[in-house]
Amino acid sequence: MTALSARSESSTHGDAAEAMQLSGIGVPRRRAQQHMNIPALAWCAACALCAGLCVPRMEDAAVDLAIVYFQPLLPPLLMLWLWAHNTGCFEDAKLPFEECFALKDRRYVISSGDIQKLATAFTVVFATWAALFGAACATRSYALAEYVPLLLYISTAVLLTLPVAVLARPTRAFFLHTVQRVLLPVRAVSWADFLLADMLTSLAKSTGDLARAACFLGTGPSMQHLVSPAFGGPPEVCGPLAPLAMASVCAPYVIRFVQCLLVFRATRNAAQLFNAAKYVSALPALLLTIIEHESHIHSRPFPKFWVWVCATSFNTAFSFYWDTEQDWDMPWLAAAFTSTGGGSGGSAGSTPGIIPTSIKGHPGSSSHALRRWLPLLRPNAVYAPPWYVWACASNLALRLSWTYRLVGHGRHAIEASAVAALVVGMLEVFRRYQWAFIRVETELRKLKLLPHAHTSHGYTIAAAADRELMGVHQPPPAAAAAAGAGAQSVGVWAGSAVVLS
Repeated sequence: MTALSARSESSTHGDAAEAMQLSGIGVPRRRAQQHMNIPALAWCAACALCAGLCVPRMEDAAVDLAIVYFQPLLPPLLMLWLWAHNTGCFEDAKLPFEECFALKDRRYVISSGDIQKLATAFTVVFATWAALFGAACATRSYALAEYVPLLLYISTAVLLTLPVAVLARPTRAFFLHTVQRVLLPVRAVSWADFLLADMLTSLAKSTGDLARAACFLGTGPSMQHLVSPAFGGPPEVCGPLAPLAMASVCAPYVIRFVQCLLVFRATRNAAQLFNAAKYVSALPALLLTIIEHESHIHSRPFPKFWVWVCATSFNTAFSFYWDTEQDWDMPWLAAAFTSTGGGSGGSAGSTPGIIPTSIKGHPGSSSHALRRWLPLLRPNAVYAPPWYVWACASNLALRLSWTYRLVGHGRHAIEASAVAALVVGMLEVFRRYQWAFIRVETELRKLKLLPHAHTSHGYTIAAAADRELMGVHQPPPAAAAAAGAGAQSVGVWAGSAVVLS
């Protein structure tokens, strides 16, 4: 996902554009022409309709297998589509977000239009096999249905690794290389590694579901019991409480924990130890949630109920704090501890992230109060103030989505519904989509690459005078070009590699 970012630079920009880039000024880039692939979308809609009509005619066991095989790919598909929208918004706002990536990685950053093409291709593959599986099960053609999931995953892997110069082949290869680096976190952590691993934490349920699907495919025919009851049901080794499934759910958090330790070793930034502690705190919450789920829907006693509630609540609070205070650079606690009597909030340089007193407004005014509690509302904030309020409120609400598990009991519990679990998983992907907007803005601010922002569609402009008040001065393009690409590249690489939260 990290490599599937938007970037389309014309080779005709020449030395002037390169000089602007080296100076940290985002070069306005031409938005890639995006045309919706109507035939592909129509085909996907027809396949979805076919699959929906087949579900009522399928046996319950076949529906359960459809969930096992097809549910793991839905959240990643949604995340791909939403990342395309993320990058499209960055392009519209003229944000040089590709500068977040290491210098050697930026050539693999592609436009939002190219990401949409990739998302369309994967969606067509998914929808086609889903419709075929539903039709085979509805007509009791289980011999055919047995091979459909295997063909689904093979075709997805082929599309991802296709050695043909189509669908951004270099970017697909870079994505696979980044996956390898993330799964084997032993090298220096780049911004691409961090971003992909962070997004994988939002797909933790999908990784567990994918492990179960692989287990079903690897343990032999899974639909024979629908033809002959003598074959029995699915093997226990593929159940939700199987060690493979539970380890797969925890794997993204373990990876991020290791990444934090690597960054701490390289930078000696103590904040990385607290970040690592956040991911460690997620492990008991995840494991207890899996056990609670099975106990709840089968009406079995769960003696660790309050331990689970406390562990999950603590991780929710810790994660929400880290999202706002660190990832989004909204120093809530810092603002509270450094604010002086009368609510002036101190000087411009007293607390990182708090805007200068001269442009805060009078104490007691509504704008002053809003900016005091939302320190990210700087003069060069990229988005309109209500967006940050919505982002914080919705982030907390979505992080509390686990509370749906407290409603109902046994088979009547909401969490017994596979649809509810899928919806909650999709909402977590949506939360990560919103998180990415402000996280990229924060990274660009750390790199001092926010000279301006867009005025339409909720974006605001940071005027040159406001930037001077913030103490951020941009060198002229010519001077930056004369300084040489080498020093600038090293600085951007250092910021991309180690400023991770």
